[in-house]
Amino acid sequence: MSNKSSHALLSCTDGFAASTADALILIGRVLIAAMFLLTVWFGSPTAQYLTSINYSAPDALSILARIAEWIIVISLVFGLGTRYGALLGLLFVIIATVTAHRWWGYPQAAQLVQYTFLVKNLAAAGGLILLLLWVYYSAQIFLLGAEFTKVYACRYGSHQGCEEASAELQPAPAPRLAA
Repeated sequence: MSNKSSHALLSCTDGFAASTADALILIGRVLIAAMFLLTVWFGSPTAQYLTSINYSAPDALSILARIAEWIIVISLVFGLGTRYGALLGLLFVIIATVTAHRWWGYPQAAQLVQYTFLVKNLAAAGGLILLLLWVYYSAQIFLLGAEFTKVYACRYGSHQGCEEASAELQPAPAPRLAA
């Protein structure tokens, strides 16, 4: 595979991105998590706000939303179940956008603030989708590399002949159910 850039002026940028990919992904995860952390740290969403937008059981949903935000923050910052944290974050942002940030339904004075929240949620959703896809494709590349390494070791490396040994194995018979 060639490391040449598609354009001569972009070669510096491509080299930087390739050499710092892991650090940039970590920074991206932390920045997305910071959005959720700042929201939950300052006590949002409050039960009063959820009541004002006609949520049923606002006290319970406020606590549930805060727990979900803490799970998202911990998942993204520490890399624990990042795919699930990104998916939970995406669901959280979709629910918040659809139910709470309908800027057109607010009075004129509040529309700009709600529109800003809407746009912030759309940007966060895009970042979470990219993070979800990045984690998925990284796992696929890792598994493909492991399979390639196994095949190479069996054919040319230290485990030569292991393919023949595995080909001789017969599958176990299916368990019989008592009649």
